[in-house]
Amino acid sequence: MKRISKLWEKLIEKDNFYLAWRLTKKGRTKRWDIRKFEKNLDENLERLRQKVISGNFKTSEYKNKIVNENSKRRLIYILPLPDRIVQHALINVIEDVFTKRFIDQTYGCIRGRGQMKGSEYVRKHIKKYEWCLETDIKKFYPTMDQQILYDEICKVIKDKKILAMLKDIVFSIEGGKNCPIGNLCSQLFGNIYLNKFDKFVKHELKVKHYCRYCDDCVFFGNTKEELFEIQKRVENFIRTELQQDLSFSEVFRTKQGIDFLGYRHFQGYTILRKRTAIKFKRAMNKIKSGKDRRTLLEKLSTINSYKGYAEHCYTYNLIRSLEMNKTIANLTIKEFKEVGAKPELPITGKKVSILSLFGKSLIILAWKEISVDNRPTAKIQFTLEDDEEGKILVVFTSSSTIRKQLIDIDRANFPIKAVLKKQGEAYYLE
Repeated sequence: MKRISKLWEKLIEKDNFYLAWRLTKKGRTKRWDIRKFEKNLDENLERLRQKVISGNFKTSEYKNKIVNENSKRRLIYILPLPDRIVQHALINVIEDVFTKRFIDQTYGCIRGRGQMKGSEYVRKHIKKYEWCLETDIKKFYPTMDQQILYDEICKVIKDKKILAMLKDIVFSIEGGKNCPIGNLCSQLFGNIYLNKFDKFVKHELKVKHYCRYCDDCVFFGNTKEELFEIQKRVENFIRTELQQDLSFSEVFRTKQGIDFLGYRHFQGYTILRKRTAIKFKRAMNKIKSGKDRRTLLEKLSTINSYKGYAEHCYTYNLIRSLEMNKTIANLTIKEFKEVGAKPELPITGKKVSILSLFGKSLIILAWKEISVDNRPTAKIQFTLEDDEEGKILVVFTSSSTIRKQLIDIDRANFPIKAVLKKQGEAYYLE
């Protein structure tokens, strides 16, 4: 295919840098470097843009941190904020250029594809084939050959200024090998690096049904002999053409189940990978026990993320046992001290004595003042739900303290969670 030029003008457009800023800022508004940069946003963005235009922008020195993930220690590389903005601006321009050249069955870190699409592909084809080959490249990013990667980029990009920026990023780590994990461009670089491997599999090995997510690959075949031959040629290609090695390569029957993208895929159903389910349970138990000190939005994001992931497979009993829907409801019900609103007339329920509710966790649904012959009285009625038993209850009280507490509450904040308490002769909510 024809090499692409005339990308530089798109890169240095002001609108592209503002888009890059919005993408960099997304989900990180509380970070100190984001807040500092945003104080003089127009001036800081323009200064950065001019630095890129002049050719004086170079990749900064990385900071490192070690992250433990699935019993693996990963070295993460972190760049300062200006570098992340510039890399976003660069990806805005070049991503589609490369994505058009990728095969349809590569799913890692590509818009419109992703884990779910990859899982759907495996579910569809596991029913059609008896045998499968699964492979994984050993320490894929740390062992990536920088010259091979840059050569692949040069096969697509012709623009010299864009190539100069990409070369600076590719060779930003000394030693000739390593594509830094944590670097914004690394995921795109990983797909570029393995694109020629995808083409080899499809065009030379003639594998009809194959898919890849980052460096994890699944090959389907009708016989084990066919897949053993593919396995041999794949190992040779990765060793000679990519200068890497496989950490895992196994041929097995599809009825054993394919462990891929966090799921265990079987011919008739799909379940969560055990390790994923354990992480799921730990996160939920931490939130339910109150040990998770993050904001409400962050906790809800975690729950919904796991729930969405789990709903794509057979996890009905898991979701039910973890009481996910109830946990979400409890998190979104505000504490009494956080609110303030006047409600409409309450709904009906079982009438109970206020004396039976002391010390219980209650959800107040609504309340109203009691009138006799259109004349107000000292009594109020409030309708609540027993948080433990889920019953709808109606309570009458003449407590002036509770009346004062409720009268200023904004109706938009109901329902609210509270505990009924007594001090001396006074009843109150907490």
